Amino acid sequence: MIYFTLAVSTATPERCAMLTDRARIADPAIMPIPGPAKVVWRSPDGRAAVIRWGEAGWSNAGRDNAGQHGAGDRANAAVASHAGTIWIGDPTPGSGRTPVCARTSITRVDPVYAAEIPGAVIVADRATWAAWTAGRLDDHDPLHVCALLNPGFPLGAATPFGGVSALSPATTLHLLNGELTRIPTPVGTQVPRFAVPRTAGTSRPSVRLSAPRPVETSAADSAADVADAADAGVVQTGLAGLGLAEPEPAGVSAGQAGGGQSPPANRAGAGQDGVADGTRVTAGDRVTGVDSTTGGDGTTGGRVNRAAVGPTSGHTASGAGDSGPVDSAPVESSSSDSGLTGASPAGPGRGGARAVADALVAAVGPLRDLGGPVELSLTGGKDSRLIAAALVTAGVPVVAQTHGFPDHPDVVVAAEIARRLGIEHIVRTPAAPGQEIDVLARIRATVLVADGMLSAFENVGRPDPAPSPVITAGGHGGELLRGGYAETAAGKPRSTGGLRAALDPARRAVRGAEMFRRLTARHLGLLRRGPAASYVASLAPWSAALARGPLPALDDFYLVNRAGRWSAAARQAYLIRERLVQPLFDDQVVLAARAVPLADRVSGRLSAAVLAELSPALTDIPLAGKPTANNAPFDWRRQYGDVISLFLRSYILDQGAAGGLFEVVNRRTVENLLAPPHGDRATVWALATLACLLSGDYRLARDSSPYLAVS
Repeated sequence: MIYFTLAVSTATPERCAMLTDRARIADPAIMPIPGPAKVVWRSPDGRAAVIRWGEAGWSNAGRDNAGQHGAGDRANAAVASHAGTIWIGDPTPGSGRTPVCARTSITRVDPVYAAEIPGAVIVADRATWAAWTAGRLDDHDPLHVCALLNPGFPLGAATPFGGVSALSPATTLHLLNGELTRIPTPVGTQVPRFAVPRTAGTSRPSVRLSAPRPVETSAADSAADVADAADAGVVQTGLAGLGLAEPEPAGVSAGQAGGGQSPPANRAGAGQDGVADGTRVTAGDRVTGVDSTTGGDGTTGGRVNRAAVGPTSGHTASGAGDSGPVDSAPVESSSSDSGLTGASPAGPGRGGARAVADALVAAVGPLRDLGGPVELSLTGGKDSRLIAAALVTAGVPVVAQTHGFPDHPDVVVAAEIARRLGIEHIVRTPAAPGQEIDVLARIRATVLVADGMLSAFENVGRPDPAPSPVITAGGHGGELLRGGYAETAAGKPRSTGGLRAALDPARRAVRGAEMFRRLTARHLGLLRRGPAASYVASLAPWSAALARGPLPALDDFYLVNRAGRWSAAARQAYLIRERLVQPLFDDQVVLAARAVPLADRVSGRLSAAVLAELSPALTDIPLAGKPTANNAPFDWRRQYGDVISLFLRSYILDQGAAGGLFEVVNRRTVENLLAPPHGDRATVWALATLACLLSGDYRLARDSSPYLAVS
């Protein structure tokens, strides 16, 4: 069973004793598993302590972080966090001074959160606990509200709580006497400068907002027009271009609730009248990811080091120890049928695929010694078959399970994969959808279980689940082998030459810019002007990266944010109820994949080549494909009726007002959105989640709630 770990490092023993006691007596209602909390280690000088919440059980610490702690340090193994991300360092002989250390992997799917307060630093693997201990549980970060309503997950270092930051990828913290030092983790790569979290007390960068030119992308565009559109398509920090077209009435600030007289803001991309060139907006303290060298004109000083997160397709990346800048220009030249620089028509070299395959086998190899078969969630998709092949290659006992009806494509394809691998395959038939749902319990539980990071649209489970002894595995993270969001933006490569092939790079630039805009700003029109400006400013470093190379930027964005924030929150929720392993998030697997040219990843060639290395017998099995609209299963989250619509409307407006939601979100726009029948139900779920989080209603997640009719 998972447990949570919190460590404090302070300037004085008295400060440490106070914070340790506060962590120890945390309200059980803010924790998703039963306590108690207990102090498992104190430094000899009394200035540091480690506290654990929950009973220690199966842990990833010994397997995933071997060599991270002192060799043979059994005492440290007993203190380390569940994922091995927090531990005690080597003491200074004779001084009584012992540091606390923490680290993240390149994917940071096992997150670490840090809070710096006067005379102390707090680190934990649960943000809510860190916020409680730091006295910031009710200090909510508007950037988190903005992000949950747009991409649907936190971005950069932001958390639900002001002053509590998510640690950057591939970073190690060293805490001693209440002071914090950050150093890159030596995993063969460096952290991108734009991903480093900003802490309290740093300067506020001024960000220049300007309206971008409209982008035309019709097939009839000439080569010159498309090239111009590629320039215009770079996502800029303009409020008009991101959908906040109409100003709020004079005298209404972002800190004022309501907005009853405000005209409704346009939806993302609809606005034409924007902030004029030359308008300057000062971003808030928590503008995550803005480099400290940001100049007064809003431009970032220096160049982003692409070696921080992996090699750029078509360019030569610097070595792991080279901190110099690496060319990250957009991949725009095409010399092969792939349409992407660096692609091989025959696919990636065998060395690259072999390295990924070997890393996968090494990642699952320790499962042989855990005393039972691994239950693999096997579908007809691309990724779970890779894990199945790796498990069999490594000699790990495995049982495959598929949920679905016997004639569903996932079930049919998964059965053939299992047959060829010679493993047992179990089919679990889904239960018929219930006629009543405990909607309120779902909302409260999602906030509690997912640490306030995910929408109640997601299925994350409930608090206090019965622990399962079964080890489970799945294909989560397979998108990292295919370039993340770059796979979608790249589109299908053209097989013909001529003008259309020559235009592909420019069109990819436009598609990449538009995809980024829709991903990060699709609901910017819901936000009040002040929070919207700060949120847009926080995206500026990614916009600049997109200008230099659209596909590499989208690849990086997926790694740093989708994997590092959405997957991290979902993983923590899963680990509360099961012993889950996710080999595709392993550091060495990800690094090996990112050493392969991006062109070979987005085309799917790398995934296919890795499968051929692991199990040639599976290479001709087709993908199951996605169900069409006509045969898609009933999803009550998207198809609920008036009873749930009215409940969600009332809950959002009441709890939102109580929790300050409408200091960030325009109330009139929300009221229009909530008029039944709901058209954008995923956003309604996000609003309900935020209302629950900001009001503190999630503390009642263990209370009973009424069931509501689905239709």
